[in-house]
Amino acid sequence: MKIRIFKKNDGRTIYSSFYWDLKKEDETDLEFMNRMTINHGNFPDEFKSLPFIDVDENEVPTSDSDSEQYHEQIYFKGDCKKENLKVDKDWNTLVMPDFLIKKKTVERLSKEIDEINDPSILIKKSRELKEIERKEAGTGNEKFWLEKALEGLDKKIASGEADKPVVRQKITELKNK
Repeated sequence: MKIRIFKKNDGRTIYSSFYWDLKKEDETDLEFMNRMTINHGNFPDEFKSLPFIDVDENEVPTSDSDSEQYHEQIYFKGDCKKENLKVDKDWNTLVMPDFLIKKKTVERLSKEIDEINDPSILIKKSRELKEIERKEAGTGNEKFWLEKALEGLDKKIASGEADKPVVRQKITELKNK
């Protein structure tokens, strides 16, 4: 089955998969895909003008949270062509989506809490963890999660890991919008 991959201005992708049982008998695959995306009244206007490619779904890595492989890791490096589709497995080029920033922040704080012996610090970190767990990932909280992503990068550097300058720059740009 075919899927349509749109290229956002920053190279990130938006996927459109299809319910092929809705295809009319007299429609070509291309006509059907256009009807369900760029010609569809409910399809977001900001996506309609984006460049796109149509590919077989087996040509694109699947999303699999168990193996930490997500559609959000796929991007176009350069023009909107199949050969320019890349996967950022280590998040060195792309900013993680909010739901993953939240997951990583919860994991980091939980690990920190496990290693704390001072009761006052334990209470403070436990409150911080509860706040993070309650905070929604997604619309309306983007700047909060971007700040948490920067904190995570800073903690990695402090523990001796390498910085991710491209991601750091993108986070800073997104925060300043």
